Amino acid sequence: MGAHTDEISQIALLIEIARRAIDVEWYEDERRQCQSDLRQAFQEWKDARRIDHVERDTPNWDALMEATAEPFAELERAKRHARNAKKRLTTAIRRMNTTGGRA
Repeated sequence: MGAHTDEISQIALLIEIARRAIDVEWYEDERRQCQSDLRQAFQEWKDARRIDHVERDTPNWDALMEATAEPFAELERAKRHARNAKKRLTTAIRRMNTTGGRA
């Protein structure tokens, strides 16, 4: 029974690692999309004002940041979720490595 239980535990850990890896990919895709959305929001704001470049620490910079606060917050949320997903994957892999696949 012990060897069979170890095999089941190892399979369960491998499935967890696979799920965590899928989560990482999904959250990374979300992060990339949010980053693209933010860049688009920046460009739309500049295009509407016929501005090519916005210098930091200027009134235009402050206005740009205010106008794009929502997509910026979405990107920060997506980055946090991606980081957490990576940490969960790393933890699952470590558990596999330290237990030899036994949960």
